[in-house]
Amino acid sequence: MEKKKTLQEKKNNVIIKSADLFFKKGYVNTGIQDILDVCNIPKGSFYYYFKSKDELLLHVIEYHRDNILELFEKNVDDLSIYKLKSFFSIFLNNIAIIEIEDEENDEIKVNEGNDFLFGNSLSHINKKKFYGGSPLGNLNSELSNLSDEINAKIVDAYFQIESRIYFFLETLSIVHNKYKSSFIDYYTYLLINNLEGTCLKLKRMRNQEPIEEFLKFFDILIDKMIND
Repeated sequence: MEKKKTLQEKKNNVIIKSADLFFKKGYVNTGIQDILDVCNIPKGSFYYYFKSKDELLLHVIEYHRDNILELFEKNVDDLSIYKLKSFFSIFLNNIAIIEIEDEENDEIKVNEGNDFLFGNSLSHINKKKFYGGSPLGNLNSELSNLSDEINAKIVDAYFQIESRIYFFLETLSIVHNKYKSSFIDYYTYLLINNLEGTCLKLKRMRNQEPIEEFLKFFDILIDKMIND
């Protein structure tokens, strides 16, 4: 007998599937009915979980933030510059969502690990598409004119992610003299901004080239840090 989902599990399911919708269609272009349809819930249930679509958005932002931070913690568990590079590579390859048609069952296979962004909601897609873009970056560019609360939530999400990168590089600089630098804040800024630019290029170019360019940029930046 299938176990009934708890209220929190049902609410989380709406957050995950809405994150997928907002990523593919944009927040503004996603209506409440779209969310109801994909989640297979009545309108009353939606408004029981969330006061408004904007409140749901706040949870989606937290969801993306937490997933990115979890990805970082899982992959960067010591002061290895190679693990930091691996984190960026995994992140970019996940958001690229380059799908491959399975000729036997006409389904789409997505990059392994894409579920870190959207649970399993991308596991069965009927059309070959390339989405790309940054989950937080897309929202940031689309929602700059929305409420102060939403803008503050996005700013805080970026701050927490940037702080993880800064803390890693700063600690590396202190522990290993090879990486000693007085410009850690500047290097962190360059990495985050180049990462966002790479996400935009992925969305526009629809191939792996921007990822390769970013990883080369990473190597150059670390080499610069070593030779400060």
